[in-house]
Amino acid sequence: MEGSCGTVYHGLWCGSDVAIKVFSKQEYPDEVILSFRQEVSLMKRLRHPNKLLFMGAVTSPQRLCIVTEFLPRAVLLTSEVPS
Repeated sequence: MEGSCGTVYHGLWCGSDVAIKVFSKQEYPDEVILSFRQEVSLMKRLRHPNKLLFMGAVTSPQRLCIVTEFLPRAVLLTSEVPS
C-alpha cells in the first residue's frame, strides 16, 4: 500500500506477520532523523491492547522505516515526517 509519505509492505519477521512502513525520501536532514528517533522512543514504551504493537525501526540518514504488527483489516492512519 502506497501513501503520501511512503509505502507499507507486509512481511515476515521471526515468524510473525509485520507491517513495514518505508518512508519515501532517500536523504533526511539531521533534525528530521532526531524527531523520528524521539517518536520511535515513545512508541517503544507504549504497551496497550488497543495500540498497534511497535516491533522495530531503522533510523539512518538514507532510510527511515517503522516495523509494527500486521493487522490485515486495519485502517492505516499515518503522519507525515516533517520535511
